[in-house]
Amino acid sequence: MKNWLTSIPLAAVLAVLTFGLLPARAGDPGPPPPAEPAEAPAEEGLPEEFKDRAYERYIDVAYLRDALAKGDPVGLADCALQLAEGERVLLRPHKAVTSDKLFRLAAKVAAEKRDKETLARLGRAAKELKNDELAKAVAAAATLAGGARKPDPSVSVALDQVRPETVVLYQSFVQEIKSAKSIGSKAQLDALETSVKAAEELDEKLRTPLLKQISDARGALPEKGDPELDVLARLAMASRGGARTVPRISVSLLNKTGGPVTFRVTGNDRDQSLPAGGPHNRVFAIPPRETGVVLILPQPAPHPKRVYNLKDGGKYQIQTDKGGLSALYTAQ
Repeated sequence: MKNWLTSIPLAAVLAVLTFGLLPARAGDPGPPPPAEPAEAPAEEGLPEEFKDRAYERYIDVAYLRDALAKGDPVGLADCALQLAEGERVLLRPHKAVTSDKLFRLAAKVAAEKRDKETLARLGRAAKELKNDELAKAVAAAATLAGGARKPDPSVSVALDQVRPETVVLYQSFVQEIKSAKSIGSKAQLDALETSVKAAEELDEKLRTPLLKQISDARGALPEKGDPELDVLARLAMASRGGARTVPRISVSLLNKTGGPVTFRVTGNDRDQSLPAGGPHNRVFAIPPRETGVVLILPQPAPHPKRVYNLKDGGKYQIQTDKGGLSALYTAQ
């Protein structure tokens, strides 16, 4: 009876904290966009350590993989709490990683992202779990979250004259380096260094800053590697299957607004311009860890940006709606 009663606070905190707080994707206030591509199967390319049948009911490994790859503190916190519940019931840790390790990583990533809400959530969970060491780790991470943010070295690299597919490849490496550093995996940084040196698409102007970022990231980690963090880093890379090909889609865009339209594509922070008329055939490189291309039409304040998913071979037209704003429609 005592064990049953003491399990109530943990069950309650899992119900409140794990569910219902996941961030919703921003909707499109304009016409409905084409259907989003289906996600890859969860089991594809998973490290063997994560194939733990008893834990399948407690943790969504595909969700953990995405949270690691994107540096999502909310998702990491969810998964840490799921692992904690599995450990409570099964009386053993997961084959790949403990809830303690993932809990501390979630706090670290939340601090890096200045996510005070998730840090507070982790702090409450640590108290419910009666784990003083985790509570101290979260408190320390919260202190770091208030410090000055260091400049991003990748921003200073000029990409104006670089081919779009090479830009995507470069940005893919940048994100993977950030992910390996955030997770704390020296083994993954070593693997990335080998890949950057072998990438024929990169010239020295792009290769040199990438190697510098890897060196700086490695220098910020403890000298001794951590096997649990290394396997988490391999999970974060699992969706890529080890290949760095740059997939692309081809679309037709007709600009019916009467003037040039400025837009952006996810994974590329540069403004692009589409002349009036057309149709214009455009080829877009698919950003890292995405299944397709998302086109964003900037809007003047107070109107939100409009976001659309593009499909390969799709035909679209940009025109002015009743509010005088540019909107994307599927061509008839």
